[in-house]
Amino acid sequence: MRRPAFNRFMRLGCLPAYFALTLVQPAHAEQATPNPAGGGVSATMLDTVTVTVQKHAQTVQDTPAAVSAFSAEQIKQLGVTRASDLVSHVANADFFSFFGESQNPSFCFRTICLTTQFGDGFEPPVAMYADEVYVSSAFAQSLQMFDVQRLEVLKGPQGTLYGRNTTGGLVNVITNKPTESLEASLSQELGSYDNRLTEGVVSGPLNERVRGRLATQVHQRDGYVSGVLGGPKANDIDTQAIRGILDIDVSDTSTLELRADYFRVNQGGQAYGINGTRDPNTGAACTLGQLSGGNCVSLYDRDISARQLYGNFSPKHWYGGDIPGDAYALRNAINNRDFAATFNSQMDGWEFTSITGYNSGRKEIVEDLDGDFGYGYEDRLTAASKTFSQEFRAAGNWNDVGWLFGLFYYNDDRDLTTGLIPASDYLDSSNKKTTSYAAFANVEIPFAERWKAILGARYSWEEREARFSRSGDYTSTAIDQRRRVSGGHVDSKAVLQWEPTDHLMGYASMTTAYRSANMNTQFIYGSVNPDSSLDALKPVEPERLTSYELGFKSDLLDRRLRVNASVFYYDFKDMQTSLYVFDPAIGANGSGSTVMRNLGKVGVWGGEIDLQARLFAGMTASLGIGVTHSKIKSHAEDGDGNQLYGNELPMSGPNVDFGLTYNQQLARHGSIDWHADYRWKDRHYFGISNNVNGQSPAYALVGFNVAWNSPSGRYRVEAFGKNVTNKQYWLYASEVYTDTQQVVWGEPRTYGVRLSWNYF
Repeated sequence: MRRPAFNRFMRLGCLPAYFALTLVQPAHAEQATPNPAGGGVSATMLDTVTVTVQKHAQTVQDTPAAVSAFSAEQIKQLGVTRASDLVSHVANADFFSFFGESQNPSFCFRTICLTTQFGDGFEPPVAMYADEVYVSSAFAQSLQMFDVQRLEVLKGPQGTLYGRNTTGGLVNVITNKPTESLEASLSQELGSYDNRLTEGVVSGPLNERVRGRLATQVHQRDGYVSGVLGGPKANDIDTQAIRGILDIDVSDTSTLELRADYFRVNQGGQAYGINGTRDPNTGAACTLGQLSGGNCVSLYDRDISARQLYGNFSPKHWYGGDIPGDAYALRNAINNRDFAATFNSQMDGWEFTSITGYNSGRKEIVEDLDGDFGYGYEDRLTAASKTFSQEFRAAGNWNDVGWLFGLFYYNDDRDLTTGLIPASDYLDSSNKKTTSYAAFANVEIPFAERWKAILGARYSWEEREARFSRSGDYTSTAIDQRRRVSGGHVDSKAVLQWEPTDHLMGYASMTTAYRSANMNTQFIYGSVNPDSSLDALKPVEPERLTSYELGFKSDLLDRRLRVNASVFYYDFKDMQTSLYVFDPAIGANGSGSTVMRNLGKVGVWGGEIDLQARLFAGMTASLGIGVTHSKIKSHAEDGDGNQLYGNELPMSGPNVDFGLTYNQQLARHGSIDWHADYRWKDRHYFGISNNVNGQSPAYALVGFNVAWNSPSGRYRVEAFGKNVTNKQYWLYASEVYTDTQQVVWGEPRTYGVRLSWNYF
């Protein structure tokens, strides 16, 4: 089925690679020239980035895992300002969000991601860490991308060092730290749809032992989606964030970092497009190409098409408008606070680290699921969470053996509600408490010249308890419910690393990981009855994963060419997923609900290759190719009774990322940074049923960023464009009603300028 698209993908991927290699070959005989900035690296050599994803500092090229990292300078050149910008530069990475980027975003690495619509009771399988503190709530991950020193992306399970719920990988956000001298910066971005993004930073010493840093961000943008029914435009942006950091020299050998963050989101709703799924001439099910055109009919049993309903089928049009009255206005609102304390002390031959984190957040979504076309009411979901985490670890080196031991504690308390507006229909309320303990160890053992073995293990014990109540319609016979799950698990890791030369490293790894037993406490409708097979509160068993990976990393041609590649196979047992099931016991006409279930055995396999080439001084080309295949190997059924055996997971398929960056020196007039990027994603499904109504066509996105830097580095003027070809594509699609498809559009073409001032 995928062969024609895959062949196109290979041609697209191989042409840039051949182009890059051809241009680089003649440079082999060139002499390294001094770096114009005065560094020790030649201007014709590729830069290296130091990362800490393995709990100690090492370069990406020395890390035996699939790691992508971006320095502050690269983040600036690539124009990464939001979470969705990051995945455009990482092979086998995607971004998944049902309710817009500010609500429940989920990174997808190698097709592993959170695919639960109403998922505030769940933690994503791709974890996020901010300065080594676990960010558990999906909505708390929304605004971590400002004033960032480094972004680290680690693909594959990370159970031994990071523990629970990291079966897909992790994103490590390292913020900028206070400086030894006074520094300040201010930037203003203006763009399409009255986009306004302001950032400010001030940093410096407060006394001989204390340094401080304060960073702020305010982002506002008008909505770009007009509703047939009128009302305010949808898909606007209104966010504010502030972060403060103190670095304290407690003694000559000990430091303490204190960090506090606050961010607020207060914006309107996410627009949904609704689309018919029947051919207007034959009545047969529409193909993917027909669905993309918006000419299929049978919207909510009405014999019309999306184009007839909207006048157009595009990201700028929907049917919806608010139900009259401010109380029912569509709304995305978040208030989130983070506090963290990191203590480091250098002992005699080893280091002690304590990391303490606390998060408190609230959110509310009022969303128009059907565009006021089918039901005439809104869904309202709220979440309030408080989490606390504590990690102690000791690390050192004994006879060339690197060692690390640690303890971890985690507590999570979440109050969730799901209801309909008007509120007379029904209201579900729940409280879920999670407590987890863990002990972990990791050793790196050189056992022969250029060979190293890395062994890790982690024991985790976890308990979850949920209390649930319902009022209004759809009330089950058992109104108040209590569920509890608990258990322990051991994760392990074994890595064999070989460095035949100083510029070539290969590795082989086997890793086990798990996602703990859980239950869904936030859903729409759903029977709540422990005696029913359709019980929406039924706990799922732990998800277990064994991962096998082979890879190599190389710097060639005097570090002008970098080739990193890996292949992997994931063997899942009892994979946790969400299913939309029909329950005739609910109401007079029956209804459906999203429930959590275990799939059984699932296989995921594929690979990625990352190439970087310094074509000549200042010019760098990058190419990322990712291929992921998946197959459900158990005879499970979806909510409609269809067999899932042989189906693929959401977001499976190949992708290509290609970029060109050129730093043009203008002698006494500063420099210009030129950057262009291209991302192609093959067609893919959004759900495990592999229904054409939940599938995306292949698409490609093109962007650019051009910036002038003043000779002193004090001023920077940028112009940028995203989706410059104005490609229409879907972030999500599903069958929301019989013969009715719901789609969430990606953003249309946008342009902007950014002015920056720096004081140092």
